[in-house]
Amino acid sequence: MQAVKLKLVDGVRNTKTYTGLKLDNRSLKEQNDELNGQIINLSIQGAKSLFTESLSESLAAEINNVSRAELMEAIHKQEEINFRLQDYIDRIIVAIMESNPSILEVK
Repeated sequence: MQAVKLKLVDGVRNTKTYTGLKLDNRSLKEQNDELNGQIINLSIQGAKSLFTESLSESLAAEINNVSRAELMEAIHKQEEINFRLQDYIDRIIVAIMESNPSILEVK
């Protein structure tokens, strides 16, 4: 008889513990959702501030502050990067055409 009472008491304790854990879990989930919302808001604010800062420095202002030689050097560097990227893309397309040309079909 005493063993049955212990099991019943343990069952009640376990039920209370389980209910308490469920409440704690729900509370933690709500806190987590709230913190995630705050993170998103901070990220958006940070992105907005970066955007407004980048708008303040226009391309025209940058061009006015560099010499012609520096500008020409930057253009040549960009042309070299563009050439390398185009070459890379060409090699990828050729490899795809050799191995599986059907994935290049436009549907």
